[in-house]
Amino acid sequence: MKANEIEFTSIQDIIIKKLMQKIDEHLKKYVLEKLKQLGYQFNNESDFLDFVSKRVTRIAFEDRPQEYELYLDYTSDNKKLIGIYNEKISYKFEDNLVTVTIG
Repeated sequence: MKANEIEFTSIQDIIIKKLMQKIDEHLKKYVLEKLKQLGYQFNNESDFLDFVSKRVTRIAFEDRPQEYELYLDYTSDNKKLIGIYNEKISYKFEDNLVTVTIG
């Protein structure tokens, strides 16, 4: 096993990993679309990820532990809310059925 790989011990772990990958993909597309609406264009994924790491901030709240606000240029006077998302995920495993609720 390579250093950056995770060993899964159950089918539940595999399902959860796949679900988290889908959520991450959706969030990335959402942020990309919001930035495009604001006039930002990116030549490739590397440029996009570099931009996001430097200029997009995720704010968490104690009273809403699974809800986050995303801001562009949060530390400036011109900060702009670009989105709110919720990471609350509920799983129910019964027999051969998995039910997942997001949000």
